[in-house]
Amino acid sequence: QDELDTGSFGHTSGSGVITLKTAGHYLVFANTYVQFNQGTDSRSGYNQQLTLDGTLIDGTLTTVYLRGNANGNSCCDGSTVIGAIIETTSADQDLNVEINKATGTTPSLLAGRTALTIVKLPDDGEYIRLDDSGYDAFNPSSGGLGWDTEDEIDAAGFTHTDSQVGAAADDDYLFFTTLYDNDDGNSRIKWWQRWRVNGTTIKEWGHTGRYSRNSGIQSSGNSSAMILEMTSGDYVEVVSDQLGNSGTMEAREKGLQGVRIGSILLGSPIFNVEAVNVADSTADLLGTLAG
Repeated sequence: QDELDTGSFGHTSGSGVITLKTAGHYLVFANTYVQFNQGTDSRSGYNQQLTLDGTLIDGTLTTVYLRGNANGNSCCDGSTVIGAIIETTSADQDLNVEINKATGTTPSLLAGRTALTIVKLPDDGEYIRLDDSGYDAFNPSSGGLGWDTEDEIDAAGFTHTDSQVGAAADDDYLFFTTLYDNDDGNSRIKWWQRWRVNGTTIKEWGHTGRYSRNSGIQSSGNSSAMILEMTSGDYVEVVSDQLGNSGTMEAREKGLQGVRIGSILLGSPIFNVEAVNVADSTADLLGTLAG
């Protein structure tokens, strides 16, 4: 444990459980670094997710795909990464970072490159948390990905219509999103996720993407974040392009969260928020890989 503020967090060294002591909003960053031996001929996929009291938190599935090969041109290590705003509804709920082997070679978890950081956010802030009950294609037309479920929306800071997440105030906004695809039946598809403002402007930062091998490795998922200076009435969309190869890829699990930054700073200096930062021994927290 590098840091543990006991007013908001509970954790015992070596345990996989972080207890979130008070109901409210938390900013979570987790990365799990996996590695297997160079020269191993293997297509391997690993999934990371966040759970609260044992239940998957919507929009927190991410993946990494590794391609080992005996010819020495191997990619045998990589990291699953997530950044998200979550909400607890009661005291003493338990958060876990879970990693599992989807298929392939059982890796080592590298503790020095694996970490978890959590910040307790002010509850008087203005938040939005969206997910979607359907599938959206990662199509080549840069269509905005729709959100049909409002888990939370504070009208003082946000508006929402289908794919459009709007600003209700002049301020800086922080957004996170994840997209996850599983077993769509099409191989070697690449997709590119970006952020679009007011239907026209693609921002130069915040891009991400994935290669979906989908032969033995069915899942691919990513996480992305963006800070935007917005004027009331502006809106942002998550857009995706399919790059190369035909066939439909579908976002089957996805999530979006946001916060108006000014709403968590006024009266709540950032140096007073409570945090937990666990590194080095974090591999011990994640438990055993499931085949």
